[in-house]
Order: sequence, then C-alpha cells, then structure tokens
Amino acid sequence: MEIRSSKYSFAALRQELNIQRKAIHAEVTKRSKAEFGQLQEKQQEIWIANGELARSPVHPFYQRLNDLIDSGKFDLFVEGLCRKFYAPRMGRPSLAPGIYFRSLLIGYFEGIDSERRIAWRPADSLALRQFVRISLTESTPDHSTFSRTRRPIDVETHREVFGFELGVDESHGPCCADHEDEGWAHASGP
Repeated sequence: MEIRSSKYSFAALRQELNIQRKAIHAEVTKRSKAEFGQLQEKQQEIWIANGELARSPVHPFYQRLNDLIDSGKFDLFVEGLCRKFYAPRMGRPSLAPGIYFRSLLIGYFEGIDSERRIAWRPADSLALRQFVRISLTESTPDHSTFSRTRRPIDVETHREVFGFELGVDESHGPCCADHEDEGWAHASGP
C-alpha cells in the first residue's frame, strides 16, 4: 500500500509541478510581450511637414562636388548618354541615371566597392541624400536596383560619364582645394 500511495503522491506532485510551470510560463510570456511593446498601446502616427524637419549640415566636399557637376549640367549629359539603355515606359519606374552615377561617385570617394553599402550610405546620411538628390519623402534605392541599372549600361558609357566628371573637376580645379587646410582633403569628412 505504501508503494501505491507513493506512486499516487508522485503523480500528484508531477501534476502540481506542471500546473506551476504553466503558470510561470504564462507570466514570463506576458512580461516579455509587455517589454517588447506587444501588449502596450501603439503610438499614433504623427504628420510633420517636410519644411519643419531639422536640416542636416551639408558635407562641404559633396556640396562643392555637386556645385561643380551641376555647372557642367551633369544630369542632362548623363540622361542623354544613357537614354539608349532605358525603355520609354515598362514596368516600375527605373533609377534615374543622375542618382545612379552620383551614388557610384560616393562609392568611389569613400572606397566602397559593394552595391549594398553604396545603397546604404544615402539611406544613412542626410547630407549624402541631398548630394544624390533624394528627398526625405522618397525611399532610397535598394542594392538590387543598382544591379539592375548597372547591367545594361556598358563599360564605355561608365568611362565617358566619369571622364565628363573629371573634365569638370579639371576645368574648375579640384573639389577639395578650398578646404585642404581645414582637413577636407578627403571625402570622409569629420
């Protein structure tokens, strides 16, 4: 009889432990959900006018580079040169050649050889967003968009675009010449 009662008490003990374990698990789950904000009321979206947002200071190197390539009508040149690689209208809108080549310039000046990292830089920096000409309300291009844009454009066109940019720099002097004494000899900035 003692064996039977010990079996019974062992089964009862196991059942009691399972009930306690379930109660503890439920409490921990409830706490973790509350900590992650799943049970809390979510904050409503707030609309702020674009003009009221704080402005990022302009990166002096990229501002000077933008001024130089704008003086040479870079975007018009690049769009004319790349027109043959773009369909008039098929599928989703493509990446503008000016944005594509300005992004490649960022990669060149910052030593970035990965399309993922080149795509990430303007998404991360307001100053670079301004250089590439992407407004705050627009999303930055994904790395796959860069790949799809790069594939049809031949190497000769890339060379011609960068030759144009270098020609503009040579005719106006180096971008950083005004800032070399201030430590702006490279695009990496402060």
